Amino acid sequence: MNNAMKIKKDKLSLWKIALGAIFLFNPTINIVDPLPDFIGYLFIISGISALAYLNDDCLAAKKSFVYLTVLSVAKLLMCFLLPFIMDDTMGTLFAFSFAVAEGVFFIGGVYRLFEGIASLGMRYGNENVFYMPLKKRKAKKIAAISQRLSSMNDAEKSMAQKKISRLEKRKGVNSLRNFTVAAFLVRAAGGVIPTLPSLSMTNITEFYADGINWRNYTAPLYIFVWIVGFAVCIPWLVKFSGYIKSVAREDELCEKIYERYSTEVLSDPLRLTADRMKNTFILILVGLALLVYMPVDGINIFPGFISASLFFAAFAFMYRENAVLSVAGAASSFGYGVLSVIGTYLQADYAKDYVRSENDSLYKAVTHGVIRAVEKFENMQIYAWIEGGLLLVTGVLLAVLVFASINRHIDMIPKRADGKSPDKKKILACLIPVLVLGIIVLLANCVLLTAMKYLTEAWIINAILVIALFCVALRAYYSLSDSVYERLRRKY
Repeated sequence: MNNAMKIKKDKLSLWKIALGAIFLFNPTINIVDPLPDFIGYLFIISGISALAYLNDDCLAAKKSFVYLTVLSVAKLLMCFLLPFIMDDTMGTLFAFSFAVAEGVFFIGGVYRLFEGIASLGMRYGNENVFYMPLKKRKAKKIAAISQRLSSMNDAEKSMAQKKISRLEKRKGVNSLRNFTVAAFLVRAAGGVIPTLPSLSMTNITEFYADGINWRNYTAPLYIFVWIVGFAVCIPWLVKFSGYIKSVAREDELCEKIYERYSTEVLSDPLRLTADRMKNTFILILVGLALLVYMPVDGINIFPGFISASLFFAAFAFMYRENAVLSVAGAASSFGYGVLSVIGTYLQADYAKDYVRSENDSLYKAVTHGVIRAVEKFENMQIYAWIEGGLLLVTGVLLAVLVFASINRHIDMIPKRADGKSPDKKKILACLIPVLVLGIIVLLANCVLLTAMKYLTEAWIINAILVIALFCVALRAYYSLSDSVYERLRRKY
């Protein structure tokens, strides 16, 4: 294999699909996932991005995995609520609801992914993608028999060739597709089944029918589903990774796909810019939505490090726009994330001696936590100011970089047939409400904890401001998509 072909194969990034699968094979505890699925989905999305430009099935698969990423992040956030839920049946409801929602997108995404790879293989005359790769043991046997063919007589050659034909028979890739779905279903069931004893009458009436307390079977059920889960998902991971790697080793196929990708996509910088900015805006929107401060028992269930990680990714996406601002913004968001992690630890440490009774409502727990945080632990205010200050710096850098990028992209829009250029002021006007509300929200975050000392419901005001900011930012996103980035993609 020559170096050029190696480079082309690597640029398709198919290996990322196999890497992403590593985050999807482990069993879960209710909705708690030791290896967060969203990381795996992000790797898979990155791995099929090049194929998604060239094939509708791969594009549909990519969209399904994007939705799964959102669900996985939502599930991660819901994990923060589990310690505050007194009714165990709610945990069962969460596990079942997420399993069903993820199943809808995962099964569809897997089917479209395999269909897309098969379609590309058919288009470029490669039938190997329709079959599972040969096992190493069989390949060695075939090689050994082939080496001895020259020394065999006609009868022996005939027998050897029949044996080679039998060894060369491979299973169709449909078996792997069905195995992938089966592994997902086993894994999803493993998160739900151990929670079912909480639905028994034991948990409601405290009456043990026939002397059986079904909740005692929760731990054995977890052990059982973990054993079954690993028994099914580890072989799946090996087979799935092996298939993806075998596709990546099809040098001629990868070369043809990359040549088309290079010609149709990489040679169109306007289209790439539009797609990159679309992804950037989505990261920023989700990050803004998660700036909501909602303390339960003194602990913010939407910790800032999640928004910080999204802002960090947004700065990384815009590195080509302005390297200096991107690096500065990434450093600022990283610092904000680190402080947020430490702040979350302090909140948990300060609130650990609070024991909530079954009669406490969620709202009562929220207000109780707020009062404890601002009255008993005054030093948290200083820490919150520093964290809020770094968030303010991050927000300012993000706003400057986004504004400068959009301003430059407007100049890249082709002129109309009548020679007129886009009205830059009119297009940028949609950003004014975002900037105004954004400054208010960032300043409010700096003084929020202090404000709650005098007005416990200040966090509700903060939530309303964040929701308003998200709404105007979403409106600006659709406006810019239509007036700038769709025109860049379509060159009109």
